[in-house]
Amino acid sequence: MEQEILSKDMIPQPELWRCAMEIGSDRLDVALFPPVATERLIHRTILLNPDASSHEKAVQEAIYANPLLLSDFARIDVVIDTPDFALVPAETAGSTEPEAIFKAASFDLTDKIVEVSQPDDSISIVFAVPAAIAGFIRRTFFNVRINHSLAPLIATRLHASAIFASVTDSKVDIIAADGNNLLLANSFRCATPEDATYYI
Repeated sequence: MEQEILSKDMIPQPELWRCAMEIGSDRLDVALFPPVATERLIHRTILLNPDASSHEKAVQEAIYANPLLLSDFARIDVVIDTPDFALVPAETAGSTEPEAIFKAASFDLTDKIVEVSQPDDSISIVFAVPAAIAGFIRRTFFNVRINHSLAPLIATRLHASAIFASVTDSKVDIIAADGNNLLLANSFRCATPEDATYYI
């Protein structure tokens, strides 16, 4: 099925809009937020080319094929779906080199760089991103903020005792909270609704 192109003429004043993108292993999810509530949010799921020579190349192709994404938005947030992450107290992330945290946990950092998200005053997510992807994002988007895909879910949780789950066709993100205390935050790969239900 042919995907609709995000063309430049879809938004007359993109500098007033906010752009959020999630880069996954096989897709790019885009949400464009208007400056006023009377306008409609624009959302697209852009499938990445499975025949591209690399994941970075597939992401580049998807973005360049949708010229609207290269506009000067008021704010650009990119979230990365990566299994290479660790949740640590914010104080630890602030006082320790992020690479040292990853090395202590025996993560492989070959061809990767370490980024840090702080979705909560008390919590940081230290995560690894392929260096080629991070470099492309920072070269392409001015003043972009890169976060782990769990960060928005943690940041927007209600301060209540509850479990929150975000389910897609290939994974489920789950957080559990007890009031202000985060008890669990993790991503699980799943191929069926039954798998997602099991993890929840």
